[in-house]
Amino acid sequence: MAAESDSLRAMADKCRRLARSIDTPDVAERLRLMADDYARRAEEADAGEPAPVPPNPPTDG
Repeated sequence: MAAESDSLRAMADKCRRLARSIDTPDVAERLRLMADDYARRAEEADAGEPAPVPPNPPTDG
């Protein structure tokens, strides 16, 4: 599962980079939360636990 956890960590890193470049606080916070979720799922993949699929984010309309 190393490939899966590596991919999840890469997504976490990407979300963190994007969060640092965003001027809209709520969008940056959402990206940080997504990064935390990807990192948690990577830890679970390394431990051999199934990573649950997060719910769809709310839409604005």
